[in-house]
Amino acid sequence: MRKFFIWFAFVLSSFFFASCALDESDIETRESSSFILYSTTWGWEYDHVSALREGSSNRVQAWDGPSCQNGKKQENVVLCIDRIVHVPTGRVLELPNSLKNAKSASAGQTDRIVYLLDRQGDLHVLDTRWDTAADDAARLLLWSDGLERVDILAGNARRHLAGVELQGQMRAWTMHGDHLYVLYRAVRGAKWVWGVEKIDMTDFSVNPVGEETEVEDPSEVPDVLQVTGDGRLRVLQGSCLLAEIREP
Repeated sequence: MRKFFIWFAFVLSSFFFASCALDESDIETRESSSFILYSTTWGWEYDHVSALREGSSNRVQAWDGPSCQNGKKQENVVLCIDRIVHVPTGRVLELPNSLKNAKSASAGQTDRIVYLLDRQGDLHVLDTRWDTAADDAARLLLWSDGLERVDILAGNARRHLAGVELQGQMRAWTMHGDHLYVLYRAVRGAKWVWGVEKIDMTDFSVNPVGEETEVEDPSEVPDVLQVTGDGRLRVLQGSCLLAEIREP
């Protein structure tokens, strides 16, 4: 009888600990997606989301590292198939199945808030806890290379501020002060042209910067836009400087 009691107690305790292990596993699974603060659906087919901070641009680099292959780096954040990586610290945030194979990811005003654009075009606001301060003051740009339109959202990703029709197909952009500068290309008659326009972030008005430039072939259109410390716009094709524009 005593042996039976000991055996029964052992079986019962094993069942209890197994049940606890299952419960803890379930908690970990739920917590793996608890960093998603909320999601918004806009229904647009853009390829990128970017926070508009001073000096930010359309530069998205290929990135390979120990924790991620074939990643896409935008400033301090690398988007991988199943995770995002914080470049300064090497910290990794595993994504749930619903967010894998996303299109784009960008940190906000600080690296704690990250905006992720998934394959369906839905925008997800993540709290990574990579920084102590959570700040969603930076406005968001939804864009695609080659499109003739961009959309601008508030930093909470819930309020649409403006939809801007460009004078041509976007080639590059950069943020400086209260203005978003966009480099575009377009066909005028039988000629290709490129030009720069600026979007005022206070009232979202759009104005040209300088005159459009004609080229013989679309391969001659520049693809890099920079702003110097003294406010000059530099237009480049690769590393070759094509023009400098100083606003009046």
